[in-house]
Amino acid sequence: MSFTNKNSLIIFTALFVIFTILFVANIGGWLMHDDEGTDLYEAWQLQQGKRPGVDFIAEQQPLFLLVGKASIDAFGRVVWPMRSLAALQLLLGALALSLAVYRVFGARMATLTLLLTLTSGLLYEQARLFRPDPMMLGWEMAGLAAVILATSEQKRMWWAIAGFCYGMSILWKLFGVFPVAGLGIYFLDLFWRQRDHWRETFLEGLFFAVPFLLASVGVSALLYQALGFYYPEIFMQHAQLGQQNSIITQFGKMVFGYLFFLLVNAIFIFLVPLWLLNRPRGWSPAANFRLLVWQLVVPVVFLFITRPIYLRYFLFLVPVFAILLAWQLDLAFSKLTLERPNFSHAVPLLTTLIAGFALLTGLPSVPELLLRQERDTLALAGYVASLTGSEDKVLSDYAGINFFAGRESIYEASIIAGAQIDGGIITGQRLIERIEGDRVKVVLVHVEGGDPPPHQIVDLIDYSDFREYLAVHFKLLSVFDRAEQKIEVYLLDPDKR
Repeated sequence: MSFTNKNSLIIFTALFVIFTILFVANIGGWLMHDDEGTDLYEAWQLQQGKRPGVDFIAEQQPLFLLVGKASIDAFGRVVWPMRSLAALQLLLGALALSLAVYRVFGARMATLTLLLTLTSGLLYEQARLFRPDPMMLGWEMAGLAAVILATSEQKRMWWAIAGFCYGMSILWKLFGVFPVAGLGIYFLDLFWRQRDHWRETFLEGLFFAVPFLLASVGVSALLYQALGFYYPEIFMQHAQLGQQNSIITQFGKMVFGYLFFLLVNAIFIFLVPLWLLNRPRGWSPAANFRLLVWQLVVPVVFLFITRPIYLRYFLFLVPVFAILLAWQLDLAFSKLTLERPNFSHAVPLLTTLIAGFALLTGLPSVPELLLRQERDTLALAGYVASLTGSEDKVLSDYAGINFFAGRESIYEASIIAGAQIDGGIITGQRLIERIEGDRVKVVLVHVEGGDPPPHQIVDLIDYSDFREYLAVHFKLLSVFDRAEQKIEVYLLDPDKR
């Protein structure tokens, strides 16, 4: 790819370097994250030679766990290299997408796309965690970049590259299929619009589908075979959650999730008034924008996903909204420059103000995420390690504590989470059986009285019975303050065993 404007290349490169520093700075400063903790624990268990589905429940895809294992092999149980792997993939995906926009639409729109994508607080939060979501999103953005080039340059090679990238996204997390569903709708629309030339559309779809299936299904089969076919157990448990929900409940979840996504990415709301301002009479979107519009309707699939819907499930829409808003801003700037040539001097300032607005209004707050620190997790992990031997087991709300302490938990450690407890998959009786069978030595319970409030073990349907069991068989040693969380620490009382 050639850049004709040296200044724009310098500015674009400088911005990317600044964002890279922003994304990795203090990346290990805050260690409290429920979902990441289970992923850290699963990767560590695999690294310890344990078998997924036999020795521990694995929620995540094999590729993700293997990458985590490789990081632990190289650096030990240290979180910053694992998080950096996630941040790097997301940053490279954003770079690929912005370069594709640069090639097709020019420097200003590419710069706006980069800014609007990487200033998202939701994206920034997820990118700095060892989770499959940012890795998946990085490959989704690379796939979207290839699709934009495919629709603009009419080269089937780009469709093949897009298929491979989207297939890779599914290797990190199955929800990588969401943007592929949007592409499926785009192809159906294109097939109808160009039905007189349907063979060309069919071939483009074929060039996309073959590498997509080879990467997603073919490589998955090899990885499952290598690690053991373990995923159906947790998949079925997730599928059972919320089966009693009505279609009205599902619709409400979908609408609320979409509106909440727009609320935490408030900058995207300006897309509507700008579109109304810029839209000429008889306007019809070009193919590369039509495919983006179809992505916006993909959350309708949440009507059929009965498990709880989390905000991170909408992450794939961040780059889509970023490109659409960048497009409208670019059109508005061009129109104002034509009417008032001196306005071009104000464009850099306006662009800076837009980026600042996105940073300051987005949720979670990027400045707060960047600066926050806590050391209580490591202190609690050290305390737990001092109470136990390397072969002893520890049960906790948060498997991340087990990871940092280097202490194994029970089989269900990865799914001691609110959704599984609410769904009745995890009960106090089940935990008691595991404590007895595995001879758990220490139990940690997040209790009321701190911030944020507990939402896991305390919500067991038979929590009172579980606490009664602890009172009989364990000694309460202390109530540990973990960055304002109140964690009760129980030690097995051998006299009461």
